[in-house]
Formats: sequence, C-alpha cells, structure tokens
Amino acid sequence: MKAVTDTKLIQKGQKIGRIASFAGLIVLIAGLVISFQQRESVQPFMMLLVYGSLLVGFILSNVGIYLANRWVREPRADQSLTKVLKGLDNRYVLYNYVLPSQHVLLSSDGLTAITVKRQEGTISCDGSRWRHKLTFGRLLRLLTDEGLGNPTKEAQHEAGLLRRLVDQKLPGQDVPIATLIVFAGRKEKLDLRVSNPTVPVLPLSELKGAIRDITTERPRLGGGAYQQLVEAFSAFTAAEATEA
Repeated sequence: MKAVTDTKLIQKGQKIGRIASFAGLIVLIAGLVISFQQRESVQPFMMLLVYGSLLVGFILSNVGIYLANRWVREPRADQSLTKVLKGLDNRYVLYNYVLPSQHVLLSSDGLTAITVKRQEGTISCDGSRWRHKLTFGRLLRLLTDEGLGNPTKEAQHEAGLLRRLVDQKLPGQDVPIATLIVFAGRKEKLDLRVSNPTVPVLPLSELKGAIRDITTERPRLGGGAYQQLVEAFSAFTAAEATEA
C-alpha cells in the first residue's frame, strides 16, 4: 500500500500549536506579574488588563494543547491508518490530508472515505444519533480534547465533498464511494456501542477486514477510471508519498 500524506500541513499544525502554547504561557505570566505589582493600588484599567491577559493566555494555551493533541501527540490519525492497513497491495493508495476528505483510500474497486475519531470511553451510536458518556476524566479534558460532535454528519459531509470532486474530475464515470467511521482510541479504553448505524462504525482493529469486505463486494473499476483517479489526485499531492 502507498500512503500519501501532506506532511507540510502536519508540520504547520505542529508549529502553530507550539507557538500558541508558548504565547499563552507568556501572556498568562505577564498577567500574573501585573496583578502582583498592582495588588496595593488597584486601578480599573490595570485590573481590566490583568483579567484580559489571563483570559487571552488561557484561550491561547488551550488552543495550543488542542493542536498538540491533533498534530503532535502520536499516533496521529494518519499514522494509525497507515499502520493498520499495512500489508494491502500497491493497488491501494491512502491519501491523508490531501483531498477534501481527510482520509481517502483508493483501490481498484473505488474509493473509501474514512472519518477517524480518536475519542475513548463509552460511545454510543443509534442510527445517526451519538452520545459520549461524561466522566470525571473527560470533564477535566473538556476544554482541550476534540469533541465527538456527530461523526455521521461529518462522514456524510466529507463523502459529499469527495463525490463532487470525483464528478468534476471524472464526469460520466460511476465511481463508488464507501464511507466508514473508525475509532482509533486505545482498545482497552474504548467501549463502542453501535445499533443500526446510518454509516458503518468500527474500531481501528477491524478496518482492514472491512476494507477487504468492501473490495470483495464491489466490481473493479472500468474504463481506466483507477488510473484517471490517480492522475486527478496527483494534482493535489504536493505532499510526500511513502510506501507503507
């Protein structure tokens, strides 16, 4: 399998995260220093400056932590997918952060848009309704962890963006697009409860099997569509391609 990943985007996210964290720390320290200097003669303007500094510093710090969790903390989503799909033959190409959908797997039978969620804990899906059980640990990380949101709507939106791109690049070609929601949290920390999902939902460990099932069920692309997709997607890949 080939993995094509926009490493420049990852590096940019990492850089912004580090800058935001550092800037937030500096602003917080500045606010604390001003507050200590003004504790005997408090003036309204200075108090406003102190509170403003603390608020801005807090926001910047949390933005930095959020970006660090997304782009710095490993394994990232792209790393998890690349590792679990390792061993698929070279007909498979995984595009990470390159196309309108963040993670897209191209194969000789079509495309699969993969929405990756890294949340852990007890997560329930009933049709297109989602619930993430609130625990004390989650409460402490509420401001820094990425929220679950609605993975079904997110997956459908990304698949729609991918469909528009394919229709634009390959007009008249009937290219099937499958959609999967994959949870990449630690297996021992994830309790996934799924009932009649609108979009298939599975843990990361079951992804390779699901991909093979999709490949078995779908006919091969005809009319040179596979090569046309490779060439169409290459216009987006100023990214670095690596064998996996």
